[in-house]
Amino acid sequence: MSMLRDLIHAYFERLGEQLSDNAAACRDRIEPLLARELARVDPAEPTDAERFAAYADAVRSFLDERIEMYNPIGIQYLFDRINRRQAAQIEMQLNWYDSRPEYEHLLQTARAILAERLGPQTNVSVGPDPVDSGGSDAEDLSEDRLVALAEELIDRCGAYPDASIIDGYEAAPAPRKLPDYILAVAIEEIVPLRKRLGRENDRPPTQRNDCP
Repeated sequence: MSMLRDLIHAYFERLGEQLSDNAAACRDRIEPLLARELARVDPAEPTDAERFAAYADAVRSFLDERIEMYNPIGIQYLFDRINRRQAAQIEMQLNWYDSRPEYEHLLQTARAILAERLGPQTNVSVGPDPVDSGGSDAEDLSEDRLVALAEELIDRCGAYPDASIIDGYEAAPAPRKLPDYILAVAIEEIVPLRKRLGRENDRPPTQRNDCP
């Protein structure tokens, strides 16, 4: 297994740990963020309690799904060698945001971190996607070193795919995008490293779908 693939796996696992540890704080942010956003996008139309509760429940459900996505089983599904590209195409048909540029930015940043921390001679040019890296690198990373590099990757990139969701929503707000958006904002607020270092707005440029 390559160092790049190891680092991407560690990134998602560490995100899962951080999000699980801070899930209560994230849930506490859902209703205030939702109330603020509904008032901003439609100030002339008061939101009734039933509609508000439905949105809030959807965000909580998405939070549970995100934690599952970051766990080892979810990561394995994400990087499945056989089905990943087909699954990505289906995901793009179902989702209103395009996370591919953000994912490529994540890979580029991971490569840069490995080169910076382990030396420019480190062999991390193993193809456009860690799924394609069938070989092994010369150096194995200790678990502690891998966690430290994963935390630096979180610091630089935030929690994938939050940047795509936030940029896509802000480009064209729409009710059906709201649960994803509220969750992404809440996660970026509570991801510990980015909050502590004040890099919440350090997001890569993303391509957007203009679906309403």
